[in-house]
Amino acid sequence: MHSDKLQETTAILRDLGVQVRTADDLRTVLKELRSIDTPEAARLRMALIVVAVVAGIAFSAAAFVSCLILTGDWPAAAGRDAPGYRLGGLGIVWGVVGVVMLATVAALFGNAPPNAPPRGAAHGSTAQADPIPSNAP
Repeated sequence: MHSDKLQETTAILRDLGVQVRTADDLRTVLKELRSIDTPEAARLRMALIVVAVVAGIAFSAAAFVSCLILTGDWPAAAGRDAPGYRLGGLGIVWGVVGVVMLATVAALFGNAPPNAPPRGAAHGSTAQADPIPSNAP
């Protein structure tokens, strides 16, 4: 039985062109396959990638615009050299970055996976909480 699975795994690895020469190579391949087999791990990994990409883009853009604002090369600041305008511009830029990051994290981690049990339910249990009696004070 185990030899059949081993032969099948060997055939799949050969078809994919994966070269496994040492035990460490096999462990690495099996670790990658295990994460593919677990949809929750794949979902978490993708969520972390999305958060990292969005954070990188948002912070890079905000840093660039902040440099423009602070050096006075900001096109909208023509004739407005008061420090209040610069501070207001920085507040708007970094406030937008904060809202974008908050929305990204909430969208990715705030929702339960599609096949998750309701919150508070035990494993495999569908028991509901006891209702409050009508004569409660």
